[in-house]
Amino acid sequence: MNIIMLSTDSKVFENGAVSKRIASYGSIAEELLFVVFASGTQKEVMLAPNVRAVSTGGVNKPLALFAGTIFLLRETAKKKYNLISSQDPFALGVVGLFISKVRRLAFQVQLHTDCFSPLYISESLRRRVESFVAGFVIRSASCVRAVSERTASAGRRLTGRSVGILPLPLSTIPQEALACPKEIMEDVFTVVSVARFTKEKQLHLLVDAMSFLPNMHLVLVGDGPEKDNLQVRIAEKGLTARVRIAPWQDPAPYYAYADAFALVSRYEGYGLAIMEAALRGLPIVVTDVGVSGYELKNDMDILATSPTAEAIASALSRLKEDSALRETIASSARKKAEDLLVSEKEYLSKYRQTLVACTTEQPYTGKT
Repeated sequence: MNIIMLSTDSKVFENGAVSKRIASYGSIAEELLFVVFASGTQKEVMLAPNVRAVSTGGVNKPLALFAGTIFLLRETAKKKYNLISSQDPFALGVVGLFISKVRRLAFQVQLHTDCFSPLYISESLRRRVESFVAGFVIRSASCVRAVSERTASAGRRLTGRSVGILPLPLSTIPQEALACPKEIMEDVFTVVSVARFTKEKQLHLLVDAMSFLPNMHLVLVGDGPEKDNLQVRIAEKGLTARVRIAPWQDPAPYYAYADAFALVSRYEGYGLAIMEAALRGLPIVVTDVGVSGYELKNDMDILATSPTAEAIASALSRLKEDSALRETIASSARKKAEDLLVSEKEYLSKYRQTLVACTTEQPYTGKT
């Protein structure tokens, strides 16, 4: 089976986790073409003997999208592919659908984001357009790969075709002893949050919650466009001694030494950091996003909170004051996360099964 995957992740051209993961996909295909739609110079690299990564470049995102589409038309004219898979249902989804119709390929769309959530749709005009486009693409796809029961449920409401769930792979717990990060004081109850610093993560609410919790510390691990705004907010509220920002890195030491984990996003498709924290035995406070209420049940595996500073502070205070509660929900969540652990071989086998199943679905023809 020859496969094309569409992405916007330029990290595939770096020697790191992304390139290694895509290289491993060589075991699920005879040939894999990984096409990156990103502005900049043209790039091409062989990640494995049968895995080629290509970025067609462009001076901006629209031209990169155009260049990538032209490349795909030429590539699929001279070589037979069986399936094209898009890592999102937005612009890449439109490109994938177009190529699948022109070349009569099976088309898989991947649903990583809860793009039909009212909070997603209400965020901006762009989000409303994306949600509309995603609905059309999903209805038109041969199959859908969702990363969680939440996103799968949304997909099933839109299509009668196959909607498979394949979560992002969880990392096993490091066995070696980990040094305590400098941002954590071991004798103070500390909450950690691991996230990209963007508006939808609502990390400012965690900062504001600390104003109600004088005997608690917060460590934000990550980076992103909201970093400067977070630093200003921390300073304005006089919380620099209790709220610290750690640069993006392997979060394992922070999970090991924190007392609780919190994620208060507006929306999440899955929330890999939630499951990582569960796997490492941390009690979790989370808004109604991703695995919350689905893979992890409210008041059994996690504490659900409303997205207000007061509600978040109340949930965290409850955890701090009730050690039995912390142990109960952390233990339950950890067992759920451990049940989802699979080896790389098992993950790749399941991934191949979703792709093979997709080729048996009827590609979109414009008719229902």
